[in-house]
Amino acid sequence: MPNIKKHNFNLNDEKNLSQKDIHNNVENIKKDIFVIRENTAKEVSILDGKIHNLETQLAALKNDTKDIKKEFYKKNAFIKTMFQKYYIKNIFVLIIVPPFITTIFVGIVLYIIAKF
Repeated sequence: MPNIKKHNFNLNDEKNLSQKDIHNNVENIKKDIFVIRENTAKEVSILDGKIHNLETQLAALKNDTKDIKKEFYKKNAFIKTMFQKYYIKNIFVLIIVPPFITTIFVGIVLYIIAKF
């Protein structure tokens, strides 16, 4: 009988050791999960900050593009009005000046022909 009791204690000791190992493994897994949660929370907060920064930069870029478009349309309108003014002046000059030049040239030629 004493051998059986001794043997049973050994079994209990082995059971206790295996239970302690299981308990230690569970505790280690819990710690790992906690560390992973903390790291994930840190990474998420970092990503949230980066996303927020990117969103503010995107909003600033949208405002900048609006301002650039406004300036472009202002300059475009100014250039068009200046071009139209000079275009009208050039057309006016091309319509009026050549007939005077041809009239003067024809008059000189006719005068020379009439003299001889």
